[in-house]
Amino acid sequence: MTKEKKITKSKKFFSNKKTQRITIAVVLVIIVVSIFLNRGRSQQVEFSEYQVNRQDISQVLVLSGTLDAKERVYLNFLAGGKLVYLGAQEGDWVKQGQTIATVDYRDLQKSLEKNLNFYENRRLDWDAQLEEDKDQVLTEDEQRAREQNQNLLENTVLDVELISVAVDNRVMSAPFTGILLTAPVPVTGVTLSPTDLFELVNPQTLIVRAEVDEIDLSLLSLGQKAKLIFDAYPEENIDSEITFIAPKSTVSSSGTVFEIELPVPGVVDLSKYRIGMNADVEIELAKKTDVLVVPLEAVSNQDGQTIVKVKSQNSQGYEDRVIELGLESDELAEVVGGLAEGEVILIED
Repeated sequence: MTKEKKITKSKKFFSNKKTQRITIAVVLVIIVVSIFLNRGRSQQVEFSEYQVNRQDISQVLVLSGTLDAKERVYLNFLAGGKLVYLGAQEGDWVKQGQTIATVDYRDLQKSLEKNLNFYENRRLDWDAQLEEDKDQVLTEDEQRAREQNQNLLENTVLDVELISVAVDNRVMSAPFTGILLTAPVPVTGVTLSPTDLFELVNPQTLIVRAEVDEIDLSLLSLGQKAKLIFDAYPEENIDSEITFIAPKSTVSSSGTVFEIELPVPGVVDLSKYRIGMNADVEIELAKKTDVLVVPLEAVSNQDGQTIVKVKSQNSQGYEDRVIELGLESDELAEVVGGLAEGEVILIED
């Protein structure tokens, strides 16, 4: 009984091993056939035909721009101070001359009076010293002391002037009508520093600033028409024109560039169009109407000649033909010579 069981197990083992070999072989055959078929498909080239026709064609220069405003300022208190009045919050409209904020100036006033008294005393001492020393020859130490006193007096004058300006600056008023874009704090009672800024923008002066490479600068001119397409609203095209071209270049990571400006007419909603948004600037450089065109993908260059494959009228084949191109857009090219309207050309997909 024990021997028969061993023989049965051995037969099962060899039977399973044989089945595994057959399975592996079948899988390998399937893989090889699949690779062969896929290779054949990848080598297949698909073609399509295009009938030469007349269309309008434009050559467009596309630049990247950023939304800004011509009237945009940062306001601050020169000496800081405790905020005692806040006349507007972020997003509020303010009128020209309207008070935006006020700081407590009492400490500044005390400091001003103290410095004025110090200056008056120093001035009297200085005048008396000059009168006393006018007929004397001073030693080096005396001369050095006089220069130090003079510097101290001049610094006191400067302090008085600065504090006086700060006192006059205790009330912050809007220099133009616009929207308070940012405010450092939303409530009074907070002590502000000179670095705490209020930002005011006139949304009726929105512009897009863009940079143009020096190579393309000669293609642009003031008044040239353009379209603005914001990344956030790709379906909306805003008509504009170039109103400013910088007289001086700047150096950026892309090379030497010139800044241009284009207004955003009719847009005053800063909740939709926000400062800093990105936009494409499409500037039309040239346009032709009702001209023969072909897709650029149908065109090849061979030995310096422009070639397309034209369908033969007497057969199903195609023949190479030299053509001459004119204006080009991103996808189409104007045909100046070598093709007639209605002829069929080959496009390799």
